[in-house]
Amino acid sequence: MSKFGLMAVLFGAVFVGLALWQGQETQDFLAVSVRVPGKVIQMEASHGSDSTTYRPIFEYTTKDGQTLTHRSEMSSNPPTYHRGEEVEVLYDPAYPEKAKINGFFSLWGLPVILGAFGCVPLLIGLFMGMAHAARQQLRARLERFGNKLHCKVTDVSQNTSFHVNGRSPWRITALGQVSAQPMEFHSHNLWKGRPVQTEAAGHVDVLYDPADPKKYVMLVAEDD
Repeated sequence: MSKFGLMAVLFGAVFVGLALWQGQETQDFLAVSVRVPGKVIQMEASHGSDSTTYRPIFEYTTKDGQTLTHRSEMSSNPPTYHRGEEVEVLYDPAYPEKAKINGFFSLWGLPVILGAFGCVPLLIGLFMGMAHAARQQLRARLERFGNKLHCKVTDVSQNTSFHVNGRSPWRITALGQVSAQPMEFHSHNLWKGRPVQTEAAGHVDVLYDPADPKKYVMLVAEDD
């Protein structure tokens, strides 16, 4: 697996792990929590660089008569609640100040956001790892049974149809002759940066299956 793919898997796995941990924390909280009526007394605005989100501050009275105020951990835009809204509050009787509004976003918003944030790079990294393994397997077979072709590099450009975290990989296009017919070959996506060594050389070798030339591997010097 490439360094980029490995980093994507590790990054995604960390956030998926945090999502699972937060989900278990919520499950544990629900198992012991007590339900009481509450009321949203304020919608607090949080101003970011390009947006404003709102979090509820709510008041509730515990079973033993304590009136407490709690600031929600979750904020949203548009706001999920409004000032004066009656809500159901869940609180931990052992720690009455630990409370949440009984609503999906208040309870499960953080695990869902963390899981979604982690799943994308995790899946991309796993896909890249499987693609790399398949390419290595094909290369090993073609090194034994395939033909090698010396091709002219005709283009080195970024594959802008693919974006990950604002980055696009580089791809090499080369032209060779198979059975006296011109054939174009493309490298896999290169994440290390512009393949300047191959570009400067102007030529690149390609291993291909003589029975099916569409099955090939480009031997890129900057191969990740």
